[in-house]
Amino acid sequence: MKNYELTYIISPNMTAEEAQAKAKELESKIQAKEGVILKSQKPVAKTLSYQIKKFGSGFFGILEFQIEPEALLDIKNLIEKDNQFIRHIILVINPAKKQKERRQRIKPVSIALAIAEEVKEDAGKIANFIKEEIIKPVEEKIESMTEQKPVSPTSGEEKKATVKKARSEKNKEKVEIEDIDKKLDEILSE
Repeated sequence: MKNYELTYIISPNMTAEEAQAKAKELESKIQAKEGVILKSQKPVAKTLSYQIKKFGSGFFGILEFQIEPEALLDIKNLIEKDNQFIRHIILVINPAKKQKERRQRIKPVSIALAIAEEVKEDAGKIANFIKEEIIKPVEEKIESMTEQKPVSPTSGEEKKATVKKARSEKNKEKVEIEDIDKKLDEILSE
């Protein structure tokens, strides 16, 4: 059995009660052919957009039913022979297929914006790190060096002590640069 929808217009020469009786008669004919009525809408008086068989109005009704395709031809012939039905159409109602959900395409612009935001955050971290770990200590060293009065070594021992002190400061800088590289790697790996 297939599902069908019958939309029809009954002649306005009838009263509303007679149009409803005609609709009930049609339902009983469908049931006599072993059809099943799924939904029935009472015929309602409507003004037509254009004239059909010289009628400007009619009783508009809709009927959904199930019936075998062979029996449908008999119902169609009954409606066509009855002069009270001025227009009709029978549609096959197929159950709607569930469609797959469409994939969303990510736009390249949105990807670029997301990457730019991440780079911006990382750049801010790197800038703060450089400011705190590199620039400040160098500025402090420069300030401490300008505050100290230069001592002119007079003896060889004093010269050697000054050179050793300068070398030890240089070695400390190397250690600090290595630490800086490690910290940069940590920040970038986040």
